[in-house]
Amino acid sequence: MAYAVRYNKPELAAQTDTRDDIIFRMKDANLLGYVQSIKSIIENMMGNPEYAAYGVTQAALEALLADSQLFNKMIGAADVVMNGGTVAHAAIKICPCKILNRITCNDTFYIV
Repeated sequence: MAYAVRYNKPELAAQTDTRDDIIFRMKDANLLGYVQSIKSIIENMMGNPEYAAYGVTQAALEALLADSQLFNKMIGAADVVMNGGTVAHAAIKICPCKILNRITCNDTFYIV
């Protein structure tokens, strides 16, 4: 989002405006689509020299997507696994935090 604000791109700023409360209120099933959308936006900007200064890499985008895909696979599995005596709950709880951390790593929307 800092890039969008700095270079006066209000549409991009609106698309990338996110905070932890937005992510944590999001329905679980919507998180993967949200991340895929952000990834697509970023990949379209990767060749822009002004954006290059933010240090976002393809590897960072892929890691964000991988975390989101992992979280998506866990949806609905907690009860079954917890009844079996394992602690899937902790892994499920950590995934959104990891995703959020990857997004907000710098002073702004990490990816944008």
